[in-house]
Amino acid sequence: MEVAKVLSKFSDDSIIQILIHLLRVVSYRVRLNSLYAIYSSGEFAIPILRNAVLTDTNKKIRLNAMIAIGMLHDKEIIPLLKKLMGEETDKQILGKMNKLIGLIEKQSDVTDFEE
Repeated sequence: MEVAKVLSKFSDDSIIQILIHLLRVVSYRVRLNSLYAIYSSGEFAIPILRNAVLTDTNKKIRLNAMIAIGMLHDKEIIPLLKKLMGEETDKQILGKMNKLIGLIEKQSDVTDFEE
């Protein structure tokens, strides 16, 4: 998906929002390219990704936003995730949050963070 790569060149909230919306698409390749584009936007995308992790109602978006945050090694989300874990009921989301915290704390490669 070349569009995601082109969009990654722009540092604009609305572009990042479009890319985050693409994280709900069924196609693995579309989601992967969207994650890459968000990652390429760098730290500019972190607040928008945090918001998606903490508030989006779509499970795929939340999981994929977690992957992108992990790729950017955003340590500031750790306390937010720990707080949210106390409120989360979805076991898959809880497991991914726990794994993400561990990967960020260790500065590990997040590419093995499976959806």
